Order: sequence, then structure tokens, then C-alpha cells
Amino acid sequence: HWGKIESVENAEMADSEQGYSGAKILRKRLILQNGTERTIIFKRTDLKERCAMVHLTRQKQCSPVSFSNDTVSDTQEWIAMEDLGLQKHHDPTDIKWLSKVAHSLSKVHIKNLDKGHEMSWLPTADESYWNTVTSTLSLSHMEKEIADNNNFAAHFEKHMPKLYAKAKLFAGEMTELCRESGCMTLTHGDLQTPDGSHIYDCGGGPRGIYYFHAPFYIDLAGWFSEKNLVLYYYELQKSGYELSYSDFKERVISASRYNGFIYLYPSLMAYKRGDTAKLLQTLSIIL
Repeated sequence: HWGKIESVENAEMADSEQGYSGAKILRKRLILQNGTERTIIFKRTDLKERCAMVHLTRQKQCSPVSFSNDTVSDTQEWIAMEDLGLQKHHDPTDIKWLSKVAHSLSKVHIKNLDKGHEMSWLPTADESYWNTVTSTLSLSHMEKEIADNNNFAAHFEKHMPKLYAKAKLFAGEMTELCRESGCMTLTHGDLQTPDGSHIYDCGGGPRGIYYFHAPFYIDLAGWFSEKNLVLYYYELQKSGYELSYSDFKERVISASRYNGFIYLYPSLMAYKRGDTAKLLQTLSIIL
């Protein structure tokens, strides 16, 4: 509803705004007939993301307003998205901000709860996925580094038996969670930590991107501490979701190792660049 477009120009986009997926991302400046200017983001992406973003826009969720001409082809196509601009960072202990995040996350989760059958384009977490997370995406990289680097092996090989045990425990618990239809919903699956890049502060409200069918607990990992977890639980209660806090907390703890496994490889790369702290922090999440 901006009005008619007079012309479209290329606009500057910093390297840091390109993300890590390798998807082609462009910023365009729209010159409107009334003389005003607006910018919009164009991204070449797969079917699941296009469908998810259009789906969330129709639901009026706190996600970038999005449009695509193609929500049927299982190929890389363009999507146009609201330009959120630079991310505003918040202190991880900012209760006011975390309360807004809890509200926005729960709104997406509750609205799409147990509706995977209505979103055939959405990939679903299952036993195979969790085994891939704990092996191919994470521990296999530790194994290779131990085999290739004697110094690394001397410091970290001793942790492998316990890491294998935690991996088996995590995959088993998450597989069981996926059998609970009452927690399977549209998730992001990789929200990072509160200072990460996947939840934006746009006009004082959180905005995120979601395209994975999984237990909503994985979106809480890395965001809510044990002390602040009640903020999200309160939103569940307001929606009428029936689950005791002890059962809720138990499931959150089961999912909490998720961030450790999915960030093990990036932390290994950081270790090779001289940053040992990230690897130790990631291992501590798993262990």
C-alpha cells in the first residue's frame, strides 16, 4: 500500500548483511510516484522458506512482510521481503525485550501447533534428523580434527566418550518429543543467542524467520535462561496451553543441548582461528 512505483534502483548492501546460507540477497530502492523512497530485500531461496514467509505474512505474525510469485516450484526462486534494516542489539538480561520475544515466539508456535499436515512444504524433524545433528553436523568434525591434529587430540579426545553419550541421550529425547503432537509447530530451528542475527528489533518489536517443523522447545535454547524461562511459559498459559511448569522445564532442558550440537562445527572453525573460548562454551552446553 505504498503507492505506484516510478523506478527501481540498486541499493547498497554490506557483506555482513549477506548471511551464511549462500543465498543471493539484494537490496533495491523503490522511487514512488509521490516522491518518497522505500527499500525492499530480494532473496533467492528454496520453497520451504518462500512458503513459510508468505504463510506468516498471511497470519500477520512478527516476521518480515513477504511476497513471492512462486509458492509451488521446488526450486530456488525469488522472494521479496520487508527491509528490517540494521539490527538493534539488546542486553541478554533485558527482561522487557525477552518478554516481547517470548510473546512473538509463542504467537507463531501456538498458531501453527500440530498443523504440519497443512504445511506439506515444511521439512519435519525426526529420528534421522537428530542423529544427523549429533553426528554428521557436529561430532564427525570433532573426530576428524582429533585424527588430524595431535595437539587438539591431546586436549579434547578425552571428552569424546561423554560427548557420544550425550549425543545418544539428546537424539533419543528429541525423537520422543517429536512424537508429542502438542509441541510440534513452525519453528526457526536456529535462533542463536540473544545477540545473534535471527531475531530483529524492528520498531520495538521482534521479527524472525521460521521454516522448520519441530518441537517449539528448540527455539528457546540459547535465549531463555532458567530464571527467565517463565516468561515464555506465561505466554503458553495465556493461550490456554495445558502443561505443568515442571514438565515444560524438563522438555526445555532436553532441548537445551541443541545449540551445542549445531554450533560445534562453527566453534571448531573459530578454534582454528585462535578463539578457544567459543569451542569450550559449545562443549559445555553439550556436556
